[in-house]
Amino acid sequence: MLKKIQIKIKLKIKSILSNVGIVLRGSDALMAHAEYLSKNLYNNPKYLNSKRITHYGKSSFSQNGEDGIIQEIFNRIKTTNKYFVEFGLQDGLESNTALLLLKEWEGLWIEANEEYFSRIEKNFKEPILKNQLKIKNSFITPENIESIFKEFNIPKSPDLMSIDIDSTDYWVWKAIKSYTPRVLIIEYNSTYFPPTLWIQKKTKKTWDGDINYGASLQALHDLGGGG
Repeated sequence: MLKKIQIKIKLKIKSILSNVGIVLRGSDALMAHAEYLSKNLYNNPKYLNSKRITHYGKSSFSQNGEDGIIQEIFNRIKTTNKYFVEFGLQDGLESNTALLLLKEWEGLWIEANEEYFSRIEKNFKEPILKNQLKIKNSFITPENIESIFKEFNIPKSPDLMSIDIDSTDYWVWKAIKSYTPRVLIIEYNSTYFPPTLWIQKKTKKTWDGDINYGASLQALHDLGGGG
């Protein structure tokens, strides 16, 4: 995801400069990149408020600072059951909920890839043996997600749910009717920026490496009820 964002920023800068007839290479291009970030991100008043949740981003296991943001969210809203559900996490070492295991949370991980699942069994043997972490090797679909939840008797309102399967994320979330996570993390496709509505076809079950995966931020915003 970070690599995708960096590429998009570079393309944005290139587009802006080309529109005014400027072509930069090497160190000049890097300087333009830095100046763009400084003006539009680091020194933008919109992002300087100390209460903005993005200021708390830190990573122990997460990819883009989610560990710190999750911690701050629950500092504010408090926990109820300290239960998480995450699916699409590969071997678990780069995930949004691994750190929570060290904070005495419990939860369920679902991973479709058999090799990654075997690594999870090895990497997280202790919490699995303690029944703190339950794991399921299964391909997730809108049709089976709630039956998996029921199989593992997860709480109807887990404190945290994280969805990142690079494909039918939108449709899987839409299919979750009987469970209401207090905090939901879901990947969006940043290629299609608001107010663009874009959703991967429900029939396309996996990501083939192109830009057409998941759903746009606007689509997920609307699915979640806006606000």
